[in-house]
Amino acid sequence: MLLQEAARSRKQKRTIKQLHADLVALGYDGSYNRVAAFAREWKAARQREQQICGPRSARLRRHARSA
Repeated sequence: MLLQEAARSRKQKRTIKQLHADLVALGYDGSYNRVAAFAREWKAARQREQQICGPRSARLRRHARSA
């Protein structure tokens, strides 16, 4: 879900509140704070990965994982 959101343009991205509401609709019973903390950690890890490897390398690794 976060990868899909990351690929969207800034104006099309859903907020963390909207993502939490979607997860609740799918049966998730965790808190909003837990979802927000996970999203922050995920975003920071993704930014670190792109700084170390560059955006092209990260795209190639994601493509290789999905194949």
